[in-house]
Amino acid sequence: MDWNNQGKQPPQVNIDQYIQRMLEDPKRVIMLILLAIAVWGVLSSFYLVDTQQRAVITRFGRFVRTEGPGPHLMIPFGVERKQIVFTEQVQQEAFGTFDPANDMRSRYQRNLEHEASMLTGDLNVVEVKWVVQYFITDPKAYLFNVAEPQKNIRDISQAVMRRVVGDRLVSSVMHDFSEVQIKATDLTQKIFDEYEMG
Repeated sequence: MDWNNQGKQPPQVNIDQYIQRMLEDPKRVIMLILLAIAVWGVLSSFYLVDTQQRAVITRFGRFVRTEGPGPHLMIPFGVERKQIVFTEQVQQEAFGTFDPANDMRSRYQRNLEHEASMLTGDLNVVEVKWVVQYFITDPKAYLFNVAEPQKNIRDISQAVMRRVVGDRLVSSVMHDFSEVQIKATDLTQKIFDEYEMG
């Protein structure tokens, strides 16, 4: 075996020269651009939906379909877009208290004391803390029937609780809160159904 450099060496490739030769031929440049666009189109058309999610597909902003769990394809280049909605997971909104499941910034953007303070029917002030839990049953309705659905859920829930507490004496609110919860739940669900919030 010869350890000297007498054997054949692979040709040295100068990257700068190779790129320069590629750019001199406009057909090659166009082919490279088309190839890059095709690869990007194929990669952006494939998406995966988790088992707890549904994908709402829009074409030029108009609803087209809802896709369940699994791999799916859509028209690339922004023609079709997807919005992922968690449908199998319990969503919750906390009132008068910080909910660690939600974004940390919400702790500083909300006035928790004001949120929990309510006036009863006999003009006393009580502090009511509660959590609204809900499932999204219709992703299309959730996204398109009302603007800002999460904000609407918060606003409706808070208005209903203030109404229910305001219709009762302070003793009724403090000693029989389960009745307040049932009434607030029923009234909130009724309003959600009227607005078809999904």
